[in-house]
Amino acid sequence: MSGTSEVKRWLDVFSSGGGKADGESLFAGGAIWRDYLAFGWDLRTHEGTPALHAAIPEKPFTLRTDIEQISADEFIFEFDGPHGACRGLIAISDGKCTRLFTSLEDMGTPQSAAGDAPQILIIGGGQSGLALGARLADQGVPYLIVEQNKRIGDNWRHRYDSLVLHDPSWVNHLPFKPFPDDWPVYTPKNMMGDWLEDYAKSLDLNVAVDCRLTGAQFDETVQSWLIRLERAGAREELTVPHIVFAVGTSGFAHVPQFDGAKDFGGEQMHSSAYVSGAAYKGKHVTIVGATNSAHDIAVDLVKHGARPTLIQRSSTHVVPHKVYVEDILGATYSRSGQISLERADFLSLSNPIRRLEDKARALFDQVQDEWSGFYDQLRTTGFVVDFAEDGTGIVGKYRRSASGYYIDVGGSQQVVDGKIAVKSGVGVDRLEPRHVVLSDSSQLSADAVIYATGFGSMEAWVTRLINQETADKIGRCWGYGSGYRGDPGPWEGELRNMWKPTAQQGLWFMGGNLAQVRIYSHYLALQLRKASA
Repeated sequence: MSGTSEVKRWLDVFSSGGGKADGESLFAGGAIWRDYLAFGWDLRTHEGTPALHAAIPEKPFTLRTDIEQISADEFIFEFDGPHGACRGLIAISDGKCTRLFTSLEDMGTPQSAAGDAPQILIIGGGQSGLALGARLADQGVPYLIVEQNKRIGDNWRHRYDSLVLHDPSWVNHLPFKPFPDDWPVYTPKNMMGDWLEDYAKSLDLNVAVDCRLTGAQFDETVQSWLIRLERAGAREELTVPHIVFAVGTSGFAHVPQFDGAKDFGGEQMHSSAYVSGAAYKGKHVTIVGATNSAHDIAVDLVKHGARPTLIQRSSTHVVPHKVYVEDILGATYSRSGQISLERADFLSLSNPIRRLEDKARALFDQVQDEWSGFYDQLRTTGFVVDFAEDGTGIVGKYRRSASGYYIDVGGSQQVVDGKIAVKSGVGVDRLEPRHVVLSDSSQLSADAVIYATGFGSMEAWVTRLINQETADKIGRCWGYGSGYRGDPGPWEGELRNMWKPTAQQGLWFMGGNLAQVRIYSHYLALQLRKASA
């Protein structure tokens, strides 16, 4: 068992810069170091001897507290980094580091921003924009959030009636204002919308509703963005050094173009426009897609007496909700609060993506064995199940493309029971007035077609609101270069362009699920404080 004395010796060498001349003396083969602003103004993962060697700080720093041992080979320590108070986690074996995480926690007392003109324009008043606004206010950085809807929370209220969050509430708290103790475990969408509206009011966030960005241009001469806004029908102009796209992890609704669509006699809509199955009792509804929203909509249609059919054009990863909550989230986040949320967030970040992949493969090997009966039943219906190309399941798929999976909250059993029909391994060839003709020449009677076909990329917003040149300069958002479907290489080890500098000066992205929003808003706010100083 590694002891604190061994870690102390390692940290003494590391903190003095003494390992710079010989990086291999500090790190074991295959070691990984994730640094979040502790030693550089970026979110980076260092892998391989040359990269680890180059990242060792040259200037000494001071360790602040006693070392805390949290497992046989893992230890937490605190130190004064070049930018402020930091915290780290080290895993050590035989005197060498196998894994290191270093994080900037506090930059010191912020300056007062009262009455100052905004330095940051945040586009989007959903959970991403609000969490970042709250963090910026805490750091004393003046900002403005613009939200195109008439009320904060409308981005949730306008979604389909049956929508309930799949993540439990104890994982989803936002900064500075946790959900109350009596909050539902799984939050209904209208309740989520109302909570966001209350969040903005109670924290007195600087939000302009019914306000949209109509254009932006970066002026090199003044190193700022020239912004055009439309607020309640009136046009305004604004100059800010930084803009943040907090429009969610998805871009515009993607609707495939099928031959005969203009001749189809029923309704057609994207899943984002679906509200309720109440109007479809007794009707045949074709749903193009077989992931989260497709299943949720199909379950709602069954509830209202409709006859839905999923068109599963490619395989889907299905993860039982119990596995998702207890084995994936529950590995770090505890309903009982045995581990504080702040500690859980830190421990979660301490695992670099390669380690998460390894752990996910091991988990889903076990899941496929323990849940074999569940998956066998699903496959007998023709439904095609995958666990990602490398066996990492939802852990890999979410970070690579945020698509291709279903967190099963009951839809799979309805597929097995025949209440939700499935056509797998086929695509849509064309639409006819009352039928959907599939690529295998079979036909489905259809009174409505719902396209649960996802969204375009986040960078599509840059194309629309700025220009294609800037979008090309920035490149892809999301994914980490795994080389698997939807996530081309090269390997980056961190999500592309998310919560960190992009290739375009003064342009940033903020997004993710509620837990990511809480966690990464901290790091983006610190970077924006530094950049706007």
